[in-house]
Amino acid sequence: FAESSASKLYNNIQKIVKTPLPAYKLLSVLNIPGIGDTLSKQILEKIPLENLYNIENFADIPNIGDERTNQLIKGLEEND
Repeated sequence: FAESSASKLYNNIQKIVKTPLPAYKLLSVLNIPGIGDTLSKQILEKIPLENLYNIENFADIPNIGDERTNQLIKGLEEND
């Protein structure tokens, strides 16, 4: 039983490892306060993930104001 369970666990881990993570999930798993899946999707619809560090104004993104912008920038810096 133990060998069978270990084999199933290993196979499931391999499936997960081989499945690409959507960009919004990468942003949301950084655990930045106020930045979850929904807001991550909204942000990345306007700004590509690779350009988040270069953006100075998030005003075009719905539901993101100065406080969330500051949290996002701080969170990205802390996770760099």
